Amino acid sequence: MSVPSSTSGARRPTQDRPPGQPHSAWQSGALQAIFALFLGVIVALVVGVGVNTFHPNPADETRAELEQLYQSQQLSMAEKADQAAPTTAEDKRLDARILQLEELARQQEQEWAAATSIVVVILATLLLAAAVALAQVAAAGVFSTGLLLGGIFTMLYGVILSMMSGQSVLRFVLLLVALAITSGLGYLRFVRGGRRGPGAVPAATSAGVPPDVEQRLTRVEKSLDSLRHALRDL
Repeated sequence: MSVPSSTSGARRPTQDRPPGQPHSAWQSGALQAIFALFLGVIVALVVGVGVNTFHPNPADETRAELEQLYQSQQLSMAEKADQAAPTTAEDKRLDARILQLEELARQQEQEWAAATSIVVVILATLLLAAAVALAQVAAAGVFSTGLLLGGIFTMLYGVILSMMSGQSVLRFVLLLVALAITSGLGYLRFVRGGRRGPGAVPAATSAGVPPDVEQRLTRVEKSLDSLRHALRDL
């Protein structure tokens, strides 16, 4: 009598995760990565919005006044389009005022970007330092990664602001500072923090290895010993 194949109606498992890694561990790692990335983005947004709230750009008020002058200029040009009226002293005064405010807004933008970039780089340094300090706590690994990403995003925002300042010396100095801080804290976080002492024992739980692997190996050894004794008695 033929035995029906047990795999005829079985559904093949889908390869939706790395081979050899438990589904729960893979899912937990993916959720932690998503949470860390989201936390980093939120931290960078909080810094950016906070800086703009408590240290607003003065060029915004100047641009608001410019918008009103632009509207007045367009109305004046529309009224004189059909009449072919010559340019009056009021029109010249309006044009001069617009040019003055445009230059003022440009200067205010550059000065604000220069000062704000320094503040943002300092805040990014504090975030990176907090991430390195928090990495010493084993249970706070995902929060440390989130703060690390937030510090990197904030540092990038500070570098972009320095480029908007129009000051090449400040831009170069902040780039050097960002490089030094990121490299130093990255060394502390990934190189020095990942070293083990000469007597340290490697962690028993690595990626894809169950935490009770030692107990399983012990049970397998006991089973093999029992089987060996049983075969010897035969």
